[in-house]
Amino acid sequence: MKTTAFKIPKEELENYVSLYQKIAGNFSLFSSNNYLDPLFRTLTRVYGNKIQIHMGSRFLHRYFARNYFFKNLFKNLAAFCYISNQMDISNDAISFSINDIGCGLAPSSLAYELLFDHKEAMTFNIIDNSKYQLNCAERLLQYRDISNIKISNKDISHCDFGEFKGLTVASYLLCEQNKKERNLLRSNIEKITGHFVCIDYEKNISEFSKKINGFSVVFPFKISVQLTDRIKRIIGSEEITVNGLYLFK
Repeated sequence: MKTTAFKIPKEELENYVSLYQKIAGNFSLFSSNNYLDPLFRTLTRVYGNKIQIHMGSRFLHRYFARNYFFKNLFKNLAAFCYISNQMDISNDAISFSINDIGCGLAPSSLAYELLFDHKEAMTFNIIDNSKYQLNCAERLLQYRDISNIKISNKDISHCDFGEFKGLTVASYLLCEQNKKERNLLRSNIEKITGHFVCIDYEKNISEFSKKINGFSVVFPFKISVQLTDRIKRIIGSEEITVNGLYLFK
């Protein structure tokens, strides 16, 4: 897939940095500096797109939060900014009902609200099979003064996708599913009404976007995001590429 260079607007970057400053020092989840963190980052960087890793487990969810939350939040913000620029998902077309499946710490929900800032009118349906991550996600959303939160501690195979309207998001969910589960997810996604955004590894996005039916817009994308020195320090990376898929029915 061709890579498109993209620059997040200054205002959105400032909002991201402000949120980082607000929560990074106020949650023990992010302030701990465990000596195993470098090993964890190496293992996930080398094998993360090759093996299934249950990031929401009791043992791993804290490592995942410390090492990847702010990076994934930035990737989600970049994806929503880019899609909004290409497809106009703002203003009259904005979705006020957000279904965050396999939400983890809800970086998708936070990024979407951070971009559009209509929390008083939005309802966030966060779904995950990890009670540990759901607990952290709820606290993070509340720290952003988001109160309209519905929490579902269940596997996505038990979700009624036919009830999903507005915006449905899945951030690095495909990489945690086997082939059978991804096929099931694909068939279920076709039942939703509205927008669907998925962020994952390029190979997973490419495979998942094939044989998608029932959508008027099928838009896979790959963007290389321009980073400031400050953003590089926050996310711990010199460069960021976001692979995603936008669907609309």
